[in-house]
Amino acid sequence: MKLMFFLLLLALGVGAAGYAAWLWAANQRLRRVNEALRDRLRRSPTPTRSHVTAELHENLSTKVSVLKWRLEALDPQGLSPADRSGHAELLRLMGDVYEDVRLLAHDLRPPELKTHGLSTALHKLVGQLNRGTRVRFELSTGPTAERLPREQEDTLYAEALDRIEDALHHAADPVVTLELRGGGRR
Repeated sequence: MKLMFFLLLLALGVGAAGYAAWLWAANQRLRRVNEALRDRLRRSPTPTRSHVTAELHENLSTKVSVLKWRLEALDPQGLSPADRSGHAELLRLMGDVYEDVRLLAHDLRPPELKTHGLSTALHKLVGQLNRGTRVRFELSTGPTAERLPREQEDTLYAEALDRIEDALHHAADPVVTLELRGGGRR
């Protein structure tokens, strides 16, 4: 009886050990699959600022332009004075919408960011802001070494836009200084 009990325990132990080994191997396979999926997700295309910029600039601005051209093609002479005034207002609004789309696309990824890098893009942005806002912006940049990877420049530019927006809404000081430094410092 003791021998049977011992053999039964041994069989259960071997079975449990085999099951544990199978579970461990299955877990390792799942980890590899999971890591492969994570890697694919990291490498999968996501809508980048450049993609959104292109969509805004190429598609939306084109549609707005077509609408504006069609409005311009209408002869306002046959319209009543009130309708003529409305027609002129629609043309003005369509021009404003086109300009807003163009500016939004350039804010997302201005051409200077692509061609000359973050420092140049920020200098141009600060110059534009200082021509039309109550707050005066100053940009302090350290020595520029090599350019950052595109994703980092896009992220830092977007962060600068957020900080500028905050300053425009909440700054008590008439002068706001933006600092761009390398070496892990902000």
